[in-house]
Amino acid sequence: MRVTTDETENQEALLSTKFEIKLQLALEGLNPFIQRSLLGISKRNSAYILDYVINELKREDNASVN
Repeated sequence: MRVTTDETENQEALLSTKFEIKLQLALEGLNPFIQRSLLGISKRNSAYILDYVINELKREDNASVN
């Protein structure tokens, strides 16, 4: 089975959209410098960091920007 170019583009667009949603969720209320820093490294590494931040905030009872 061959994957067409359209399917590949759709998958990339979906991954990009998910990344942007994670980015907004994880960095809400934080310094813009952090967002620029995460965008400066590979999306794969950024995604790992965002997943970590999101999961840690879910576990913390009294999560805050500080």
